[in-house]
Amino acid sequence: MQGKKLFLNKEVVRFRLSERVQPHNLHRRFAELVDWSFLYDETWALYSHTGQPSLDPVVFFKLVLVARLESLSCFSM
Repeated sequence: MQGKKLFLNKEVVRFRLSERVQPHNLHRRFAELVDWSFLYDETWALYSHTGQPSLDPVVFFKLVLVARLESLSCFSM
């Protein structure tokens, strides 16, 4: 089926999530207190050197950590 794109004028609003997060937020404090770069060295051997790039191990670890801290069931193990 052939579609047709309707072009509409959209207002672009500058938005930065980091400006909306409170300074005393737990996740912001973690970012200030923990240097996550050690995860790259710890997980290097677990990733293949071929194929598509995978999810950043720091991003993945933070997702799992936040899920545990917030008691989210979609990431429970």
